[in-house]
Amino acid sequence: MMFFDPLYFVIILPGLLFSLWASFKTKSNFKKYSRVQSASGLTGEQAAQRLLNTAGIQGVKIVRTPGILSDHYDPSNKILALSENVFGSTSIAAI
Repeated sequence: MMFFDPLYFVIILPGLLFSLWASFKTKSNFKKYSRVQSASGLTGEQAAQRLLNTAGIQGVKIVRTPGILSDHYDPSNKILALSENVFGSTSIAAI
């Protein structure tokens, strides 16, 4: 016999709502600042490489990956994957 406790929704619902709100805010701010060009003119790839060099981090390959806001680091292969709308963009959002 299965037991269901309605308190489950009281615990889960706030987390779900906060997660949806955070996702919406992230996407809307990225869209807004994607239209603002950076003063430096660096692309997302160039900015990432500059950060790695400044920190003295060697051997990390920067690659383009499909998707929107799908940027991630793969520590097992030392790959920094930047989404297409970040990799070559000179916007503030990309940097």
